[in-house]
Amino acid sequence: MSVRGESVSCRPRVSCRAANRRSSPYRPLFALLVFAGLVITGPGWAQAQRDLLKTPYIQRLPGVEPFFAERGHLIAPENRSRSDSKLVQVSYARLPSTAKQPGTPIFYLSGGPGDAIVGDFVNNDFDGDFWDPFLAMIQDFRSVADVILVGQRGAGLSVPYMGCPNQLELVSPRDYFDAQKLLEARRRYARECRTAWRTAGRDLDGYTAFELADDVNDLRLALGFDKVVLTGGSFGSQMSFTLVRRYPEMIDKLVLRGLEDTADTLDQPSGYLDAMRLILADAEKDPAIAARIPEGGILNAIEVLIKTLEAKPMDIDGMSVPLTADLVRWLWRQDPGGWRLGERMGPHLWPANLLPMFHGDFSSVARAVNALSKRAASFSDNGPVAMSSAVDCSLSPAYSVWQATLARVPAFFLFGYPYLSLISVCDEWTTRRAGKDFLQRIESDIPALFFQGTTDMATPFTSNAEQIVPGYSNAYLVVVERSGHNPITDLYLERPDVVRPLILNFLREKNLAAGLKRVELPPVRFDVPDPPSASSQ
Repeated sequence: MSVRGESVSCRPRVSCRAANRRSSPYRPLFALLVFAGLVITGPGWAQAQRDLLKTPYIQRLPGVEPFFAERGHLIAPENRSRSDSKLVQVSYARLPSTAKQPGTPIFYLSGGPGDAIVGDFVNNDFDGDFWDPFLAMIQDFRSVADVILVGQRGAGLSVPYMGCPNQLELVSPRDYFDAQKLLEARRRYARECRTAWRTAGRDLDGYTAFELADDVNDLRLALGFDKVVLTGGSFGSQMSFTLVRRYPEMIDKLVLRGLEDTADTLDQPSGYLDAMRLILADAEKDPAIAARIPEGGILNAIEVLIKTLEAKPMDIDGMSVPLTADLVRWLWRQDPGGWRLGERMGPHLWPANLLPMFHGDFSSVARAVNALSKRAASFSDNGPVAMSSAVDCSLSPAYSVWQATLARVPAFFLFGYPYLSLISVCDEWTTRRAGKDFLQRIESDIPALFFQGTTDMATPFTSNAEQIVPGYSNAYLVVVERSGHNPITDLYLERPDVVRPLILNFLREKNLAAGLKRVELPPVRFDVPDPPSASSQ
């Protein structure tokens, strides 16, 4: 198969349902180059320590004695398909093992794309509830082997940082919910950003999932490792699955959560609906809110409301735009103060926000819509938009193909789709896209420990994990009932007695027989909606 000039072929340990493996890393021959004071010679990128910029630093973790760790950058071509490519620096941090005889190094691949995990550690920035269970997991990893936090080109502490200079208002707040105007604005925004970076001498075609995977492999070579364990979640799992296709020989084991294969950049609305039904089932059983549930259930009420609004939108007091069917669909998948259901503790606010609407009280809807419209003035959210958009687009199907797919999905009526405006302008971000063979499911015998939450609406269980796992003959799947996008951290918080032995035994060469384990977490405590106001009854 060819991916815009990238030749790939099948490799040992991974059998192809389609020919979709990369035969070898492309290593362009550079003359003597000076980069940040470092002279790099020869065609073998990342073959020796001279291809790393590194320095020790003091790592401080909560509740742990400070220790010396290593931070640095891999020097790599920006676009390996070009012999005249400029160079980039890809950040990493290496946390030493506490074991007397460390095992196979563990590469933690962060999410996003665009997450800044390396900077969080280097800057000792661990503010928020997420960090306690996550750091407990990292410490368990360190008890087995060195942990290498792998950054992403164009993001975090990597150089250059690929944001966008055009931080002006994308569209007016009122036009933010006009699909056509928003699409035109996103296309203009992408074109202006790409042009700005091209003028600065940078190549956005170097910011793809393929180049990120090559960075991971080159970092492994530069650090002198034969094999590594890959761990991560969401895009971190997608990057791991990309590496399974390109470099299966480098992978000893996989420990992944929130599974997202190369074909799963754009999640299926049917997966959203399956997760939603589970959440709604718990909500409708909660005695504190049962009296507020509409006849026929919440899902039926939403469907009726969407049909009503398709016939005639509503003007709502205090809301900047009319309430339309598309706007209700939008609210299902956004996060203004608890609407989004991707996290385990996210749904507890949701009925309190939504249920009053069925009793004529639209105040929470107005607050949510007004909060969303403010994003019009800050489309990029000051993140590495150029990098993250180009990477996502490199693993996205053509817009016309995805439109045709969605037209056949009944759940699309309820949810719409959040990524249509992204993939519709993908050609503005990058010309390097995966071919259909690379996006096919594959089969592999690499030992894997997978964790998946049943109420994950970011990487849905039924449309992702249930399709991925059968292809891995040595996979052990832990299904976490009522967990969202971070089932491992949920288990570290609520069931450490389950998750810690599983992970530690697996990493310590005690491979698990292929199988499935279900772990049930208790129901979420939902917030109780305010009583209906007199004016809404």
